[in-house]
Amino acid sequence: MKYEFDYVRIGSKFFPMIPFIVKSKEEFVPINALVDSGATISLFNADVGRALKIDIEKGEKFYPVGINGKILTYVHEVIVKIGDYELKTKVAFTDELAVKINLLGRESIFENFSVLFNDKLKKISLEKI
Repeated sequence: MKYEFDYVRIGSKFFPMIPFIVKSKEEFVPINALVDSGATISLFNADVGRALKIDIEKGEKFYPVGINGKILTYVHEVIVKIGDYELKTKVAFTDELAVKINLLGRESIFENFSVLFNDKLKKISLEKI
C-alpha cells in the first residue's frame, strides 16, 4: 500500500503534513500532523488526547528537548490509522507546544512505512513495508 499526500501551505511555506485518524479505546479523532523525521516520538497537542477521552496527566512523564528547550509531555499508547493501515504507537501529549502543529515522529511510523519527502513536487509518500 502506498499513500501520497500534497504538502500543506502555511503562510508562504509548504510542509509535509498528512491527514490520519488517532484512536483510543473510546474515541477517534481525525487530525493532521507534520511528518518529522527528526522526532523520535510523536508529539500531539493535549487537546487531541482530551478529545480521545484520555486522562493526559496519568501518562508517563517525558521531557523531550527540542528547538524551544525542554517541555513537559505525557506519553500514552494510541492507534494511528493512515489510509487503511492501523498501528499502535506511543504519543507524547502536551499543552506546551510553541506552535500548535502536531508532529508525527519516527517511532512505529518509520518502522512500518518507507517515507519519501519530495520537496521539488511538494509531496510526501508513505509506502507500507
